[in-house]
Amino acid sequence: PPLAHFHSWTNGNGRVSPNLYEEGKVCLSVLNTWSGNSTENWNPSKSSLLQVFVSIQGLVLVREPWFTEPAYEKLQGTEDGKINSALYSEKAYILSRGFVRRALERPVFGLEKEIEFFYYEQGRLARVLERAKELIEHSEAAKKRDKEMNGSAQPLTTAATTGTKPEEGASSSSGLSPLPSSSAMNRTSGASSDRYASAEEPAVGKLSGGGMIVLRRTLAALEALWKKRQTANTVTALDSVD
Repeated sequence: PPLAHFHSWTNGNGRVSPNLYEEGKVCLSVLNTWSGNSTENWNPSKSSLLQVFVSIQGLVLVREPWFTEPAYEKLQGTEDGKINSALYSEKAYILSRGFVRRALERPVFGLEKEIEFFYYEQGRLARVLERAKELIEHSEAAKKRDKEMNGSAQPLTTAATTGTKPEEGASSSSGLSPLPSSSAMNRTSGASSDRYASAEEPAVGKLSGGGMIVLRRTLAALEALWKKRQTANTVTALDSVD
């Protein structure tokens, strides 16, 4: 079967999917890394890379990765399942923002230009910053509503982020400076960015208090990278004029 490796940059804080191991293993039957139904294993005479990509899309790149663990699939629709899935998705979301930082600070060898193009030239880093900021604002508003309705704060459980270590070099401040407008950040999409006010339901609806703290640290580092890039672009533009 094809060899697949996942670059897991979680700083030792666990997986972002039951099928993605921290040492890089991608656990799928079609890769012969999972002892499932033998008919799903890689068959040199029939299997294809398309089959691998479809498996990754259907079993890894999903909205609720917690349920891709076979033992938990039966809990779909239950209260325990919903809570655990939400906590797992929160952790996966926060850790994956750290992946963006790691990719930009220390790009994978041989993919430097592609990463540069994807995150900077295509405006993906700007979208990551903007959407994460929206999620924090939405989570804070939800927490405020809960406090007003119940007369006292009803904080979400922080189980998803308990024990999460601050990333190396991350700011200890929990605050973020206001982000520039979408157009200033070279965002390529013209659609409305406020997914929380639209019919589109985000994969992570709101964050716990601990989740917001950790995410702010990562966003501060990402915002610093974005500003550094914008400064470099300005200097280059001025040099070309001279």
